[in-house]
Amino acid sequence: MKKITNIILKSVVSVFLLVLIFSKINFYDLTNVFKNINIKILIFSYLLFFFQQIIIAYSWQILLKAQKMIVPFIHILRVHFIGHFFGTFMPSSIGADIVRIYGLAKYLRQGVEAASSMFVCRALGYFVFFGIAIIAACILFNTNSDIKVLRLIVVLFVTYILGLVFFLNSKVRAVLGRLLNRFQLSKFENKINDIYTSIFKSFQYKKEILLVLILSLSFQVIGIIIIWLLGLSLNIKIPILYYFIYIPIIMAVTLLPISIGGIGVREGAFVYFFVPIGLTTS
Repeated sequence: MKKITNIILKSVVSVFLLVLIFSKINFYDLTNVFKNINIKILIFSYLLFFFQQIIIAYSWQILLKAQKMIVPFIHILRVHFIGHFFGTFMPSSIGADIVRIYGLAKYLRQGVEAASSMFVCRALGYFVFFGIAIIAACILFNTNSDIKVLRLIVVLFVTYILGLVFFLNSKVRAVLGRLLNRFQLSKFENKINDIYTSIFKSFQYKKEILLVLILSLSFQVIGIIIIWLLGLSLNIKIPILYYFIYIPIIMAVTLLPISIGGIGVREGAFVYFFVPIGLTTS
């Protein structure tokens, strides 16, 4: 009952935010935007998106291979796309990873390696993502608004690092284990301990971690370029540097489990950050 209530509340948040955004849109302007869309750029952005997904799936396979988990690449890619689709309807964008872990665990008959490898991929990816945002914001720190944005990115990055340290802390794991034992859920404690062990083991594969970091940099940059291309296809001509600053923030905000798949929050964040630099809400 509690889960259903949470989903209903998050759905209400998504609908409310979308209604709020659409109430400020001039639909005549919106229609004109789509009438003048550049199909060639749009198609190229889609092709680039598929290439990006291949890199992400390959990064996952690298960590699995390091743990002696041999999975055909085509299966990893299939699981990745299935998770991407179903994640759209999950209460949080993290739901996509849960679907992916389930799909791979079913294939391997081992959920620990699937969960730990996905966690490490995500951790490295977001580390690179915030790094890109900080570098881009530092380039544009010459105005007061840009300084505020830089501060926001630094706060989000520090929060992310602290959250990561907290999650991986052995004392936190011990407390979690005692809580599970108290509620007679010791089998879950063993599973969590296995996941922690697998995560720390993954970071011992320095060559693979370095390769995944490089791949993370490439697919994060490609992801931002894709959104920039979508902007160009809609005749939105603002410096690409702004995309490198704002997209990481928008993606970080989208992760907050307050709406269904980030719907409403994502759109609202785009309006909040891009309207002040010259775009209309439409």
